[in-house]
Amino acid sequence: MKAVLFACLLLLQATPRPPAMKSAMKCAPTAALPDAGELARATEVVSGFNGLALDARPRDRAYRFVVGGHLYGAPQNKSSIYPAPSLLANLERINASGASFFVSLGDVIRFTTPAHIAAYRRSFVERLEMPLFNAAGNHDVDGRAGFLAAFPQPTTMHFVHGRVLHLILDTELDVGRISGAQLLFLCAALARAAALDEVRSVAVHAHKLVWTDGRADLRLVHEHVNHPNGYVNDGGFVRDVLPALRALARTKPVVWFSGDVGVPGRLPLFHHREPDVDLTWVAVGLGDTKDDALLLVDVTPAGRMSFTVMRMDGQSSRPLEEFGLEHWRKHFSP
Repeated sequence: MKAVLFACLLLLQATPRPPAMKSAMKCAPTAALPDAGELARATEVVSGFNGLALDARPRDRAYRFVVGGHLYGAPQNKSSIYPAPSLLANLERINASGASFFVSLGDVIRFTTPAHIAAYRRSFVERLEMPLFNAAGNHDVDGRAGFLAAFPQPTTMHFVHGRVLHLILDTELDVGRISGAQLLFLCAALARAAALDEVRSVAVHAHKLVWTDGRADLRLVHEHVNHPNGYVNDGGFVRDVLPALRALARTKPVVWFSGDVGVPGRLPLFHHREPDVDLTWVAVGLGDTKDDALLLVDVTPAGRMSFTVMRMDGQSSRPLEEFGLEHWRKHFSP
């Protein structure tokens, strides 16, 4: 079954990075993903990081997963080879959270040197008691070959757990864009999700906040990601990807998680739901600040997702939904 899961993913890894896509390709169903029946039965998923497998729970059971971005913490700590201290200090809490798996939203290490990789593996990966998946960030793939050799997880993949289709994307393949083979993969996944009654919702996991591209209403968020390098603002996402997401969100909830936030001077949390369809944008990231947080995502038997902010300082938090555009406007207002 793992071969079913990874067949089109290996194709993506072998596909050369396409040139910047301006208008040549839009989302449309393709044969890039297994047929609906195969997708529904694909339950054997093993982490390429710690070798742990997802439990093959019945589809009508509730579960929880953890999401967090920018796990290496503050860029200013250049001499550190370890993940964020706030993350390591909370490993016991994470392991005791009852989560089925952890999705990292990219930038798990500062540099892809052997020392950084070994420290990340020893201090976090080997101590995490649940399957770990990662949506590659720019720091992770600065040395792509070495990182993938150490952690052989395809950087674009999918799996179904409970009633949710989880998609992991690589926003570094065509920096700041979803294009080429990866766009075809996403299009096919969304089309299959729409057709499958077994899939009740979709969770997309990626590093960069590519969904801010070309959105005037999200311009403030676009301007306050961790760093502007690697972002575009040519409307490609609005043109090529957003229509398919919105079409699916008219009938099934879609949540897109990103992790390129949280460093000092930025905010660690964001939540915004489209007013007319069930499409939600979420961002969460660490930066060695007093407000460092992860998210616990609870999934109902029907596939509905809800969020609990897990502050690394152990304090209670306001609901994630309160960290929306108004919160960001107040924080970044002159």
